[in-house]
Amino acid sequence: MYFYFSKNIEGVIVKLLLRIFDKIIEALSVVVLFIIFFSISLQTITRYFGIYIPVWTEEVARFSLVWIVSLGAIIYLKEEGFRPGVEVIINKLTPKIQKVVYILLSFLIIFFLAILLRYSLEITLKNINTFSPAAKIPIKYVYSGFIVMSIVYLRYFVEFLYNKIKS
Repeated sequence: MYFYFSKNIEGVIVKLLLRIFDKIIEALSVVVLFIIFFSISLQTITRYFGIYIPVWTEEVARFSLVWIVSLGAIIYLKEEGFRPGVEVIINKLTPKIQKVVYILLSFLIIFFLAILLRYSLEITLKNINTFSPAAKIPIKYVYSGFIVMSIVYLRYFVEFLYNKIKS
């Protein structure tokens, strides 16, 4: 009885932590969208009125785009799940073959994400003391968006693969 109770508590805690993690990702994406909106609006307004144009706004917007793509991809994967690009072909297969195709595609994507994570870590570590020219933002924060995306995507694809194999 104790083991069953503790197992349920662990499941509830894990689900709660994952839900909190998802909310953090969503909140972070809102913050990054606001940063993009603010920096581009500031640049547009200052150009329109012909006053001093801050040079850092373009860099901040560009670096924020790296993060918003990563966060948006994470949110899409969480909301929509894994969708292979050629569902028309996959839907014509038998359910058993579909399962095999999904599992193979998941392994391929996990392999690609592992490579992306490795090289993202490498380029981030190489540029750990590098700063952007205008905004003086540490480049490691820009490249870390790919690290976050790789790790979170790996988490979702491993869960997807586990559920596909289990079903």
